[in-house]
Amino acid sequence: MLKIASLAMSIATATLSLSFVACDLVGAASWSTLSRPTGRATRVIITEYDLLRPTIRPYDVIVDPEGMVWYSSFGEQTLGELDPKTGKVTEHPVPMLKPGFPAGMISLRKDQEGNLWLGMMHQGAIAKYGRRDEKFQIWSLPPDLNRDNTKITEVSPQRHAVDGKVWMINAGITAVHRLDLASGKFETFEPFRGSPKVHDIYDVIADSRNNVYFTDLANEHIGRIDGTTGKITLYPTPTPGSGPGRGMMDPQDRLWFGEYRGNGIGMFDTRTERFQEWFAPRPWTAPYDIAVDKNGEVWTGSMLSDRVLRLDPKTDQFTEYLLPKSTNARRMFVDNSTTPVTLWIGSDHGASIIKLELVD
Repeated sequence: MLKIASLAMSIATATLSLSFVACDLVGAASWSTLSRPTGRATRVIITEYDLLRPTIRPYDVIVDPEGMVWYSSFGEQTLGELDPKTGKVTEHPVPMLKPGFPAGMISLRKDQEGNLWLGMMHQGAIAKYGRRDEKFQIWSLPPDLNRDNTKITEVSPQRHAVDGKVWMINAGITAVHRLDLASGKFETFEPFRGSPKVHDIYDVIADSRNNVYFTDLANEHIGRIDGTTGKITLYPTPTPGSGPGRGMMDPQDRLWFGEYRGNGIGMFDTRTERFQEWFAPRPWTAPYDIAVDKNGEVWTGSMLSDRVLRLDPKTDQFTEYLLPKSTNARRMFVDNSTTPVTLWIGSDHGASIIKLELVD
């Protein structure tokens, strides 16, 4: 079922949201209302597509060249497909490899051929869904790596055409694996092995040469693994404890990422090895993921604020779009085939997919 949630200044200017202000030692809290959206922040159409069941949790949402919308289901063993023209939802069952272990997937990304790749979390594998043959191909970790605590969260297949290798995260042991597609062999990299601090490798993003960069949500590191030598390099963000989350590599090999704990957007130029940061206009926004559009503008969302942010890095100006209801937003995906661009996100707790179309 489709629902048009807000058009121009209708709902957007009639909705109030609440911001937590302070809490004293005895637990009393005070609240204040945020201002209504005005100006550019109201020039948007938001459409919400309800999914088949309230238990569906669309974590990552992406759009293929034919305009079909795909999502990974966080709590169920399915790859979902939405036809935005009709609202029809089709579920493609993903094989269960470890019966008795939790179902569900997080990461959903495309390779250069348009195939869809999934991190299968507690099932200890990654999967490729071929858009031409509509079949799954699965690579499981070998028994010595496929333990009870194995959790393959993120997968980075975008540049496997360079050397035939795919990167992924094993959150269970705070490690990065690399799969050789031809041989089926896995390599393991443990950047923080022996560290006295707590680390959380959260995302892996390949550059144009299939070197991989990873984020450390528990601290402030951007890491790099050289695809040829295996050398690991750590780069601390300018903001201590910034909590880099998920992100993307732009065509200039600049890594953009959400600074979840630093309340900002970070950019690491992999060629000059320099950082730049922009901070959200409101506290507790906690940017999670980043998408850069064809115009060079940067999009981020939040699990906390029910707002989508649009940054123009040339002017350092943010525009905030208020979503119609509480939205736990994870992956940001920009469809650059439209003019203006269109943003797609999953409502992870709302069993729906949201499309944000610009009017300006």
